[in-house]
Parts: sequence; structure tokens; C-alpha cells
Amino acid sequence: MNIAIIDYNSGNLASLQNSLESAVKNNKQAFEVKITAVPEEVIKADKKRASAILHCAITSIDACATMFTPFMPTTSKIVSDAIQKESQNSWGINEIKKGAPLKNIGHLFKKFD
Repeated sequence: MNIAIIDYNSGNLASLQNSLESAVKNNKQAFEVKITAVPEEVIKADKKRASAILHCAITSIDACATMFTPFMPTTSKIVSDAIQKESQNSWGINEIKKGAPLKNIGHLFKKFD
């Protein structure tokens, strides 16, 4: 079994890794504890958890699109329309359709050099 510690560049993850490795030493199953920022490694370690993380992230992105609508209406609509939803709340949190693909919207803004 794999345990992935997601690295958000937030600090001392080595101590957490050592603690988890110590906690699972006496377990009859073999565990690998790894610090990673690679999405494929997180998915491999725990597919259900990775799915929950992505669902939470997409829900947050959709909520941000709603909040930014008064300031960036066109961009907010592009982002919101790329996410399939079970509900259509104009000024609330929408229920994201699980397992639905996201529409590829490319870059939202031109790069400044």
C-alpha cells in the first residue's frame, strides 16, 4: 500500500514522512510513504482520495468563477461553462457532475513578455 504526502511547498514534510513510516512499521502490510507533487503518484497511492481532491479543486474553481463574475464576466463564463454541473446556482455553490470531462478552454489570458 502507498501513502502519498502531497507537497504544496508548505514546510517540514520530512518529519511527517518519518512519523508515518514509524507508525506503519509494525503493520503486517507493506507501506511506502512518499512525499510528492506528481499527480500520477497521488492517484497511484489512493485513487479515491485523489478523486476527492480533484472534486474539491474543481468545485473551488467553479465557486471562484461565480465570485469573479461581476469583475470578469467573460472569463468567468468561459471557466464556468467548462465544468459540467448537477445544479445551476447563480450565486451559490454548484454540485459538480462527478466523472464528467472538463471542456478544454486553453489559456484565458495572453502572456506578457
